[in-house]
Amino acid sequence: MQISVEQAQMAHRRIWTVTAGALLLIGFYLLALYHEAVAGAIEVWTNSPTYNHAFLILPICFYLVWERRHLLQQLTPEPNLWFALGLPAFGAVWLLADLASVLEGAQLALVAMMQVVILTMIGLRAYRAFLFPALYMFFLVPTGDYLVPPLQSFTADFSVAALRLLAIPVFRDGIFISVPTGHFKVAEACAGLRFLIATIAFGFLFANLVYRSYSRRIIFVVLCFVIPVIANGFRAFGIILVAYLSSNELAVGVDHIVYGWVFFSFVLLLLIWIGLQFREPEEPDSQTPQRPWLPLPRNQHMHKLLGCGVVMMLLAAAAPAFAAYLQQVEPHSKPERLAMPEASAPWQTTEADGSWLPVYPNADRVLRQTYSGPEGDVDFYIAFFRRQTNEAEVIASRNKVADDDVWTESGSRVVTLTLHGAKTPFVMTRLVAGGRQRLVLRNYWIGSHLTVSGLKAKLLQAYGELVTGQRAAAAVLLSTRLDNDPALALQRMVELLNQITPLEELLEKAE
Repeated sequence: MQISVEQAQMAHRRIWTVTAGALLLIGFYLLALYHEAVAGAIEVWTNSPTYNHAFLILPICFYLVWERRHLLQQLTPEPNLWFALGLPAFGAVWLLADLASVLEGAQLALVAMMQVVILTMIGLRAYRAFLFPALYMFFLVPTGDYLVPPLQSFTADFSVAALRLLAIPVFRDGIFISVPTGHFKVAEACAGLRFLIATIAFGFLFANLVYRSYSRRIIFVVLCFVIPVIANGFRAFGIILVAYLSSNELAVGVDHIVYGWVFFSFVLLLLIWIGLQFREPEEPDSQTPQRPWLPLPRNQHMHKLLGCGVVMMLLAAAAPAFAAYLQQVEPHSKPERLAMPEASAPWQTTEADGSWLPVYPNADRVLRQTYSGPEGDVDFYIAFFRRQTNEAEVIASRNKVADDDVWTESGSRVVTLTLHGAKTPFVMTRLVAGGRQRLVLRNYWIGSHLTVSGLKAKLLQAYGELVTGQRAAAAVLLSTRLDNDPALALQRMVELLNQITPLEELLEKAE
């Protein structure tokens, strides 16, 4: 039976309407199923100014789909169950990230599962037509904090080099910069990450809307990464220079924040102006649809859509179900078995003065002890976790080697120490507070292994949950005063570590 063009159009619109409804239904199902990852992302968007722009990402994605709505006339959704096999693969990625308490990894896996759902429900051809708005959803994931230390280092390097180029006397100590008229610190907020992340998200959007050639898009996105980093170096240098020339009357206090955002606004406008100089003419819309209104028969399409939806809902639930099962397994560790090692001559235990205290919230047990030796005191600290979760973990941004309100980290590096005849790595951090300095050694004990690698620690955590059943973890830190010679302070802590029970043996008492 022949149907008219109007009837074909109506049937085509109905199929897209049903498909869109099914996508929304399964999308909400995934959000509910993986609600912890969703809640974690929203919490970061709300509390961190660096990621406030993420609230705009979904509205932008919907706008981009609406802006491309004319393509729907040329395309027919073609549900394909084979693509749904990507769900268990990304579900496994989510499971590993969840077991390792890597919230960003879980969120990335969730967005990837969203891509699989869209691809399965509308088919490869339609997915390609809406590829950019689909992939733009990855900017929903609040990631990038790992860039702060290198950005701080680059900003300090750039500022010092520029000041020396102008023959201005300058002294640098880690992230601290001193000129004759004052002292400055390249804090985390001054690293430029907030502006960088927002500019990259803007750059992808601008490049997609303005350019058609991939070469121009790539060049503009690269500029959106490079220019903000360099601009932040100029901003920091400019603030120090203005403060120096004005004898600290300008560009200090709130001023440097205001000047910084004015400068960044200028840089963003400059990027837009540069980008518009190389824009390409819009591609003329084809008047003849490539595939006008050739849907499957309605019943057949509904059956395929329903089948794909049910299968995907079952596959998506597998990873959270297995994670829930693992959570029912009780950890074997007993924190009460832990005790700080006894000291023998020439070391003796004393009361801690409280001037240094690490921050490890939600640890199941915290042990502190100060050991007094011939050359000075060494503070020993252990934060023990029976089982790591997103709220209580050894490696997290909330954990600090010292209270931020008192101490500032001046720099860190990995050192390898010889303890009881074996090579053991530690992260060595220098702390500064006014005229006082301290040296801190830090290590992680996870799955009966000591490591300073965050990646290895997370892998050991997931391996313990899945394979060995060893779920306990601990952060081990030592600290001593730093006068003028870091080597002497480090030697003091090494002598204590060689005198007491080996760390692995001490911590395994709780397993």
